[in-house]
Amino acid sequence: YGSATIEDSLGQDDTLTLIEVGATLRYYLLGSFIHGLQVGVEVLYLHAGGDIDGVAAVGEGFGAGPFIGYKIATNVGFTFDAQLGGMYLVAGAEAEDGDSSESASASEVGVLLNLNVGWSF
Repeated sequence: YGSATIEDSLGQDDTLTLIEVGATLRYYLLGSFIHGLQVGVEVLYLHAGGDIDGVAAVGEGFGAGPFIGYKIATNVGFTFDAQLGGMYLVAGAEAEDGDSSESASASEVGVLLNLNVGWSF
């Protein structure tokens, strides 16, 4: 959850609200949770909305796809995790200024790439 500030055509700052929710399901083909080769699936949902220059806009997207990856977690907790796969993406948007409205949608297949560095507890 968050927001993005965008400068409009009049030089004023407008704010978009952003929400992203996702999940992965993983199975370790080789190794274990500490380090190993994994296969899985990832799903993501994204919502963005706001009012810019008097135009109310909302966009939503959904993606899902399989991946293969590898995870390494050291004894002190440092963790590196990487996945590569494909993802089917669907997105749509609507904008309305009070007098008229427009909408658009699209779908395509894209690349799923996750590179994560962090700390595991």
